[in-house]
Amino acid sequence: MSSDEERAAKELILDNNDPPRGPLLPGLTWKYKRSIGKGGQGRAHLWVLVDNSGNIIERLVIKNLVAASKAEVVQDGPSKGQLVEAYYSQILAPNGAKAEDVFTAPVLACEPIAGTENGWRTYAPYFSLGNFETLVEKHTASSPLPEPFLWFVLYRMAKAAVAMDEVLRENDRGPVIVHSDIKLDNIFLAHPGSLGKDADFIMYPPAYLADFGFSYTAIKGQSTQGQGGGAFMFKPPEMRDLKGEHTPCYSYTNIWQIGFSVLQAMEGLKYMDVAPAQDLGYENSKWLPFIKSSTFSDYSQELIQAVEACVRFNPEHRISPQS
Repeated sequence: MSSDEERAAKELILDNNDPPRGPLLPGLTWKYKRSIGKGGQGRAHLWVLVDNSGNIIERLVIKNLVAASKAEVVQDGPSKGQLVEAYYSQILAPNGAKAEDVFTAPVLACEPIAGTENGWRTYAPYFSLGNFETLVEKHTASSPLPEPFLWFVLYRMAKAAVAMDEVLRENDRGPVIVHSDIKLDNIFLAHPGSLGKDADFIMYPPAYLADFGFSYTAIKGQSTQGQGGGAFMFKPPEMRDLKGEHTPCYSYTNIWQIGFSVLQAMEGLKYMDVAPAQDLGYENSKWLPFIKSSTFSDYSQELIQAVEACVRFNPEHRISPQS
């Protein structure tokens, strides 16, 4: 197959708009709405379930993707052959879990796309407010994101980090889940109040960590070279390997990416288009984000210190998920 044919075959997979499979009650129909997002790994499409009167009963997101490498499919164990993104998502947000205990975006189901080579689709809930980056982009110096909301995002991402640190752990070395692609557009926002009237921060949208397609498990001290992926801008020092240290990734890698995502929200995406080694400053000849008063607003010293504790250059000096 030529490269043009491969690209055409991939586009057919990504644009696939076959309706969700499964039995429906009489009078209900799935209707395609629109494409709602695309990334390096796939393309998402919104479907709605409607009754005979056109009333919307349910919304569902189908993400089409091409799992062209071994890293995107579980290679061994009881889940061998399952899509990596679905595997980790379902471990962290199993079906039937209480809403207040879920901090990562669920994948309800996944399946290969029939008649394609390496084509997959996942089924997931619809997050009505989109992703965190879209929200940050709407704010200006005169309308900064409120600090309580940033604390709420940080709290929920910390809970996600705890889950990734603990859900598979067998001993003090792990294993743990390394997401490796935590960034603003992989943090989804649900509608305010969706956790119930007794939830904390009820006026703000709850955040969910999503897109586990680059995730893997890590044992403390073991090499993680060649694993994971994600956006260059959001790679912590141990993923960049600037000095050839080959520091393994671990739970502290998730912490750095969470802290840097919140820093981006505080600074208004100030560092999105520059290389951190050139722009973010130095500490002992190694780059580290400068933590100071935000571009948009003067946030509290407590929030600044919390973020600083996440993005320290030395992984062992970062705050732990449980802290």
